Amino acid sequence: MKQSTRFALIGGGGLGLEIAGYIHDTLQDHLESLSLWDDSLPATSPALPMLTYRGKINDIKVSADETALICIGDTETRTHMARQLESKHITLGRFIHPSAIISSQATLADGCIILPFSCISYGATLGPNTLINSHVGIGHHATVQAHSVISPHSLIAGHATIGEGVFIGSGAVITPGKTIGNHTKITAGSVVYRNAPENSFLSGNPAKNLRRGS
Repeated sequence: MKQSTRFALIGGGGLGLEIAGYIHDTLQDHLESLSLWDDSLPATSPALPMLTYRGKINDIKVSADETALICIGDTETRTHMARQLESKHITLGRFIHPSAIISSQATLADGCIILPFSCISYGATLGPNTLINSHVGIGHHATVQAHSVISPHSLIAGHATIGEGVFIGSGAVITPGKTIGNHTKITAGSVVYRNAPENSFLSGNPAKNLRRGS
């Protein structure tokens, strides 16, 4: 898929600037514009001279030739932003870092962001507005549903299902075939051996659901 050369980024925090840097470094001389929308003026790096602050998120306007990306790590905010953009008839695009490995048999919805050295395996499915950070493995036939965020060095093993709006911390492992309910949060380094219901808070190895004391 041909990479866009014009981007509108929603979210100017650390993650937003990180993604802006990846886009800038990847496209370099081919990058035409890199716009940033946030409710406060970010402290942009002089190393990104093309990064332009355009205004508050409520005032966002995205032209037909721009790729809109939600660059926010909080899953509730990602969900809210996606609905807000949809109400303005703004369609999310995608950014896939060139070092990522994507199976030709994987399915990626609009809004996916895949950062360096991640692997999306055979038959895997990424839902709308999902963020796959660096060095993440998504196993064969695994599913990550809408608005979920997978932090660096995590592994979603084969046939696992990650629900909507799930946050998975750095270095966490979801073992094969497990289902993680919507809006669950999993702390860094946790290893999940059992299915988890919606709104769980999982931590540890083996991971326990701290919201129900199990």
